[in-house]
Amino acid sequence: LDQPIGKLTMKLEGKVIAETDLFPHKIIEEDSLWGWLYDSALLLFELFKDLNKQKKIIFRDLGLRKYEEIAIGMKSFTDERHPETNDEVWILEHESVYTYGVSTDPKKIPTHLSHPALRSDRGGKITYHGPGQLVVYILMDFNRASMKPKEFIVKFQSAIHQTVKSYCKDAV
Repeated sequence: LDQPIGKLTMKLEGKVIAETDLFPHKIIEEDSLWGWLYDSALLLFELFKDLNKQKKIIFRDLGLRKYEEIAIGMKSFTDERHPETNDEVWILEHESVYTYGVSTDPKKIPTHLSHPALRSDRGGKITYHGPGQLVVYILMDFNRASMKPKEFIVKFQSAIHQTVKSYCKDAV
């Protein structure tokens, strides 16, 4: 891993609500992806500030990573979580890979794929992940938040939609 050179910190009413490590190879400009993510995160935090008992969400820009590395990292994070662990948002791109979920029949996976096909612990069909696709993983303690994952997904999609609409009035 590259060593961070600092942190990007978001504050609301004088309190730190989100942080991300700054890396030397990442340039952050107001109209960049981080500007959009900052706005999304602020809106997301507003939606969940009563649910997130820590009042802090840590954002990590992890760059381009292997799917397996991130899957192991998320499992490790979850297994080692304790009541005081802050929720985190991991933002990254994956190296080229196909993933398929537990309900996918392995016989239905094409045999001549251009990249590896890996089984994941999620549901769903075969999915391509690769450079240029932004992936956002939310590692949230839903029990602490007293929220069901599906409820969170609906609210998260709404937060992203509101943010996109603020940048593009024609967003659907």
